Amino acid sequence: MKKIILAFVLFPVLLTAQKVKVKKDDVYIDKVNVGTIVKTKDSLKNKLFTYSDLDGNPIVIYKYETLHSPIEGEEEVYAYNEVTIPSLNIVAGLDIKNEYSQTRKKVVPYFIEKGILNKDGSLNKEAAQSYYKTVPEIPLEIAAMYNQELEEMNDLDFIEERDMTARPYLVFKNSSRETIPYINMISNNNYILDTYDIKQGDVVIGKMITRFKQALTSQLGQKPGKTGDPIVFFYNNKGGRVATAELGFTELRVHRYKWKLGRIKHTWLKEENKLKLYKEIAGYLVDKKAL
Repeated sequence: MKKIILAFVLFPVLLTAQKVKVKKDDVYIDKVNVGTIVKTKDSLKNKLFTYSDLDGNPIVIYKYETLHSPIEGEEEVYAYNEVTIPSLNIVAGLDIKNEYSQTRKKVVPYFIEKGILNKDGSLNKEAAQSYYKTVPEIPLEIAAMYNQELEEMNDLDFIEERDMTARPYLVFKNSSRETIPYINMISNNNYILDTYDIKQGDVVIGKMITRFKQALTSQLGQKPGKTGDPIVFFYNNKGGRVATAELGFTELRVHRYKWKLGRIKHTWLKEENKLKLYKEIAGYLVDKKAL
């Protein structure tokens, strides 16, 4: 399943002294034509808005940008909004996580409100340099998650010494709640993560983490529970992500061998069946020398 992992931007309804209107591609401020704004798409079909002066020189480019997961076989996409100011060599990644509602009519008023554009639509260079000087090209949270996934692709060949005649089993360690940005397109980014040791004999050979979406509602006085099918991650003892299982879509990806397998088993409807399935997958990974 393709997961769009998003950083949304809300353009508020702005009350400015100027009346900004867009007719076709032309931008008017107080009935004076100050430039053009054009909506296009890049090679990945991501939309972008280019605001230019009357001579056709780009002043601000506002773009929906995507960064694909570095993990082999993963289909997660980290998405955010990017501001480019060509004349100042500024490229800034915005991680504001509100409703995504870019339109040609809202871009110029947004930058006037921020002070990036002057009231006549020209670029305020000092304000732009000051505002974006500490903004990274890729939002820090996305960069951190991306770099973590890069690390998880290291040491996939590590195999812990153990009694190979014993069957692997799971030992529950802990449960935690986390808010993970950019996982999906809706506001509920709250997850419940359960961590297990994977053991063979008396030796811990790796760990397994199940990630459930947290329910939106709960009974009075109780924390929200789990909802939906989990995504399950298998790691070796050096932190290499050996495999990912998407149970709701019957898919298992074994990253060490770049395998993508379908039709795991439809046995995860009950919690006891989920645990049985997790153990079976761990056994499969051991048998295939992936764990």
